[in-house]
Amino acid sequence: MRLVEFFVVMGVLVLLLGCTTAPTEKTVDSGVKTVRIGESVTAGPYVVKLSSITTPTEKYPNGQAVVEISKNNVVMVTDTIPANSSKQFTIDEDRVTVYVYRQNADLNPANRWSEIRVVAVYR
Repeated sequence: MRLVEFFVVMGVLVLLLGCTTAPTEKTVDSGVKTVRIGESVTAGPYVVKLSSITTPTEKYPNGQAVVEISKNNVVMVTDTIPANSSKQFTIDEDRVTVYVYRQNADLNPANRWSEIRVVAVYR
């Protein structure tokens, strides 16, 4: 009798746990990429394009990376990120973190580049 009760309890626990678990999240790290203006970095379904680098100022001596985050070819977010920093964005309950390491805000746009890393956590 006790063995039967054990399997009944285990069956109920499996049903309860199966109903309450969250969908599995995937994490994709692009690694650090050096990109020029107009180039992109991909992590999972997200594409982060370096659309520009702002003119250097006293507050941001290396300028700020202007990035566009797209999903399914639709731009979801456009924002600026200073060098040596990161920003996290929530898009459709997913988390996308964009890291900007070094960058060159040269006066000649052809010489402008940023080192960017993207980490996407999505379902």
